[in-house]
Amino acid sequence: MRTYKNLKIRLEDGIRITVPAGTEITKIRVFAGPGTNREVKDRFLLQREFGLSADRIMKVRGELTIPIKGVLTRVEAHWYETGGHVRLIDMKVKTRF
Repeated sequence: MRTYKNLKIRLEDGIRITVPAGTEITKIRVFAGPGTNREVKDRFLLQREFGLSADRIMKVRGELTIPIKGVLTRVEAHWYETGGHVRLIDMKVKTRF
């Protein structure tokens, strides 16, 4: 379980919302990148755009509860992160429960 501050998440329709401070992200799993059998497809693009080391970029998924149009909604989100110091990039909602 992790919590982050000033986190923005992109909804399915492209609108970005701010995740309330203290929101917990649970069921976190790295599914591409170091320590897995899958490559991060966009790793070189992310390296160019954000100056990250391509061999340290991981694609991660987790669950969190966020307010969408005033209703607390449990979602699965995907994002990129780097090993060592955590830096979230391009968090987006993939599934609503």
